[in-house]
Amino acid sequence: MPASFRSKRRRTILSEVNKLHEVTSWEQLGQWCWVQMLCLKRAWQTAPPFCEELPSADSEESIDSHVRSMLRSPRGLLVAPEENKPWILARLLFGSGLLQPRNVDLLGIPELSDPGAALRFLLLEEWYESGRDSWPFVCDAMAEPTIKL
Repeated sequence: MPASFRSKRRRTILSEVNKLHEVTSWEQLGQWCWVQMLCLKRAWQTAPPFCEELPSADSEESIDSHVRSMLRSPRGLLVAPEENKPWILARLLFGSGLLQPRNVDLLGIPELSDPGAALRFLLLEEWYESGRDSWPFVCDAMAEPTIKL
């Protein structure tokens, strides 16, 4: 792949990441997670892990560390250990699914005030509250022949 193409793709992804400050609703944050997941999936040439197995505690620590780093500095977004990439995508996919308009209505959550803090909560704390437990159900749903990611 030519260096100019990689550089342009990196600028495009970073441009989208930098738009986080423009997010004003939970639904938009869900859309932001979806777009990030698709962009990173393409850039990394990998997919979320659609399997029943969850990462080990050591792997989760490494993934958490990378997510925190990514939230502090979008420039580090594309640099992640290969084994973490699918699980970072999984967390973004989880966030996107959780923040679908129908779910936001059902959850009755207050208005979004700080998208960065909300994303940190979603990708780190909420992943452990419900994301890990629900991941096998996501895997089952994605295994349906009519669903393609």
